Amino acid sequence: MLDFDPNNFRLEDLDRLGRQADDAIRRLAESADALGAVTGEGEAAEGLVRATVDGAGALRSVDLNPRVMRMGSEELGRAITVAVTAAQADAQRKTTELLTATIGEHEVPTSLDGDALRKQFGQFSDMFSRSLGAEYDSLQNIRRNLP
Repeated sequence: MLDFDPNNFRLEDLDRLGRQADDAIRRLAESADALGAVTGEGEAAEGLVRATVDGAGALRSVDLNPRVMRMGSEELGRAITVAVTAAQADAQRKTTELLTATIGEHEVPTSLDGDALRKQFGQFSDMFSRSLGAEYDSLQNIRRNLP
């Protein structure tokens, strides 16, 4: 949130507020790009099974070392499940870290539901835009009243 008190306005507040707004906009834009690029990786069976998921937890790839063909089908199925689950947990951890760094610890979603993450990120973006708009309007009013 921007640090501005219109009741105790000083001219140097204008520069500080502008820097804060620029920084907040930059961080928000960087986070949106980074959120779309999040991937998670996991492995099982001593690295013979590797899985990669996107930021929403959707499976992108499963890589199997040829030696997994020595495993039984049930054992291989369990190993794939373990690798995918580990990859999803990795993606969730990375997403949570990214959002926490951007918006703070409160209200960071804890589920790996990609649609919910995008919706909540959009809500934060809208809230920020409204806040920035209100601060900008306050600044415009102050500028109009300056001698």
